[in-house]
Amino acid sequence: MNVSKSWRNLIISQSEMAKILKVTQQRISQMRKNDEVVCDENGKILLVQSLERIYNKNNQNSCENVSFEEERALHEKAKREIAELKLGELKNDLHKTADIVYLVGNMVIVFRRTLLALPSKMATSLAGKTPEDINEILTKEINRALKELSEFDAAKLAEIDSDDDEEE
Repeated sequence: MNVSKSWRNLIISQSEMAKILKVTQQRISQMRKNDEVVCDENGKILLVQSLERIYNKNNQNSCENVSFEEERALHEKAKREIAELKLGELKNDLHKTADIVYLVGNMVIVFRRTLLALPSKMATSLAGKTPEDINEILTKEINRALKELSEFDAAKLAEIDSDDDEEE
């Protein structure tokens, strides 16, 4: 190894650099072509600058590895969340939005039918009553309909759906 006056200008051959990095001379040639090592005007390798360049390149790669590890952690977290959601569905702790929309929509339909049936249901029983009696009877019926809505049973919905299917 030729040592010049300054350690920053330490010059070595390809075979010496290959021994230092524990790679083949062919790999050092490839690194020269890719500008991964620094050479002087005579084609000799400048050891300190070359090691700095290799170190900096490896540090950039390790930063990319950290990014890869972070991405992997995010991916694993997402997979865990998906598994938890599926488990919640299997345990009937969670329900799909479409199912909830369907259920609420049908609850409204049942409630609407109940309210629309009030006039025909109450017309005969309200005939000849005083306004106070009419008010009391209608209030009771509306409260009954509201209580029925608050105690809505999804199993009842299945019965209503099957009744609708039979009518068609």
